[in-house]
Amino acid sequence: MKRDAEGRTDLCLREKRHIVKKLVAILIGLKTLPRTPRATHAFDFPGALLTASCLGLFILGIGSAAHHTRPGLVSIELVSALLLGWVLIRRQADHPAPVLPIDLFRRPLFALSAATAICSFAVQGLAFVSLDGADRGTSVRSLHSADPRRPRSRIARSRDGPFVRFAPTATFVDRMSWNMPVNS
Repeated sequence: MKRDAEGRTDLCLREKRHIVKKLVAILIGLKTLPRTPRATHAFDFPGALLTASCLGLFILGIGSAAHHTRPGLVSIELVSALLLGWVLIRRQADHPAPVLPIDLFRRPLFALSAATAICSFAVQGLAFVSLDGADRGTSVRSLHSADPRRPRSRIARSRDGPFVRFAPTATFVDRMSWNMPVNS
């Protein structure tokens, strides 16, 4: 692998080597994938612009709120996102292929599937945040300890060697992560 004067690898060089593989994959896909019929309607550029603006302002508003930006600015971003979303839904109501098909939520199976996906994503995110320090022997509760002299967590070595078991006084999240390998 080629390195520059400071010892860093040239990532562009690594990517250039894969261009041939990518082109071959595209050609194989064009040759073997089935042809699909094209839509009879044209691409909806105003709908795409409304969708991008709505989602962009919504994400920007949530990010601004997370970074403690002025509440007035956060509310302007979120209200603008809601208004653009309302305009998008009204505009796409009679479209043959809407960008945001709200009418699908009338079907109970689809609505239940969407709710399940949202809840699963939320739980996965909470577990990821909660188990952040489990592999290092720390817990969320112990990281927020006010006393810096207090140990971050109580760890008891098990008979298995490189595996650790959290003490019974650990949090529920720590108890779920018993016998996780420790990075030494």
